[in-house]
Amino acid sequence: MDQLCDWRSNNMVDRISQLPDAVLASILSRLSVREAAATSVMSRRWEKLWTFITRLNFDASKTLDEIELDHTTCEMEKSGYIRWVNQVLDLHQSSIISMFRVCFPLKQSSKSDIDRWLEIVMGKKKKVERFELNLKDLDPCFNPSNYYVFPYEVLVSPTHFKSLECLTNLCLKFVNVSEQVLEYFLSNCPLEQLSVGYSTDLVNLRVTSPCHKLKYLTICCCWKLEKILISAPNLVSFKYRGSQIDLPLNCFPLLVEAYIGANSSSAFGGFYYGNICYAFRQLSSILPRLESLTLETNPTEAKFLFQGPPQLTFLPESNYLPPLRKLKRLVLRVYANDYNNLLGFTSLIKASPNLHEFVLKLHLSETGKPREVATAPRCPHMRLKVVELIGFVGHALDVELAEYLLEKAINLEKITINTCHPILIGTPFEFDESEERRAARDRAMELRTKLRQGAE
Repeated sequence: MDQLCDWRSNNMVDRISQLPDAVLASILSRLSVREAAATSVMSRRWEKLWTFITRLNFDASKTLDEIELDHTTCEMEKSGYIRWVNQVLDLHQSSIISMFRVCFPLKQSSKSDIDRWLEIVMGKKKKVERFELNLKDLDPCFNPSNYYVFPYEVLVSPTHFKSLECLTNLCLKFVNVSEQVLEYFLSNCPLEQLSVGYSTDLVNLRVTSPCHKLKYLTICCCWKLEKILISAPNLVSFKYRGSQIDLPLNCFPLLVEAYIGANSSSAFGGFYYGNICYAFRQLSSILPRLESLTLETNPTEAKFLFQGPPQLTFLPESNYLPPLRKLKRLVLRVYANDYNNLLGFTSLIKASPNLHEFVLKLHLSETGKPREVATAPRCPHMRLKVVELIGFVGHALDVELAEYLLEKAINLEKITINTCHPILIGTPFEFDESEERRAARDRAMELRTKLRQGAE
């Protein structure tokens, strides 16, 4: 009996609380902010430990889902969100912030609160490594003039400079940011990743000195952007979605991943023409070394550019698609109608002899009368092993492409068919049932009979 009591006594010792504060704070930093704060009620020792967490990720994704379903709750939830961030920052004590992330639909009307957050996070007592403002716009009436304007004066204040010497990752979405602000960040911070989206204040992205640390650059839907003048000798990934401007890809000698897309207004209804032509003209000098490529396009453009007369090809010097010998991953975001044919894109697959993964994200904008399934020319592909079809509807346009891939990918290991529309993935509607989705799944199941042995 005494041995049993000793065993119970030893096993009831709180060994976690015996760890040093720094170790416990590191453990708590792996939790969400709310989960970490909840540990304060455990004991007096734990009461303030959570205030030393280094990851301040103010994630309100569940709340955002509710707001998207009921816009009338937006203002009430906004007040609660702002109060939450203020309370946490007022109590926060760690001098290191590995992540500061705000993700909520806030506008210029919340400027005083957001400015205050910047003052704290970029203050002289803090050192921030990753900074993200994603002030999502849920308003169907697009009005970027109401977006929060990032204040340049915060950056040039002498009390804030030291706090930015550790900044390696910067993301600004639905924030009006100027050329002056971005130039300051790129010139004075060791930025490795920069992402800017939905800013109407950005007209030029210009940096006079080379950005040696920059490896990942994303520019998305900055509608008024006219020029990108930046040298990044170590950049490996460049993603651009917007107007057709000249891209300085020759200034990125190590670039191996590219995303080129049209803005949504041009792609409306699936009738966007010229994006592949634009993309390949911009990419012509770096195509031989690309390993990953994402394009936004439509089937009609692919048919003319890859299979049409020589005078319609995208490169003026030649009438053929150049080999993409190093390409391992190809993603196509296709805006299509039911009567379109996706087999034109097989030319891209055939031009990529070492392609390992192919992903199709189908945005079907119009359905019509059923047509017969067509076939593509025979051309086996030896290296393609992973295929993912997102937005599968089970109609002729995607069934014929699926059949082509199942037949021509000799060593296919896995094919994933997802009937969810690409824009619904990650939303409350992702798993909604409908008669159309059930029919698409039934059609996908019929394709299982054509799987090669060993594939899944």
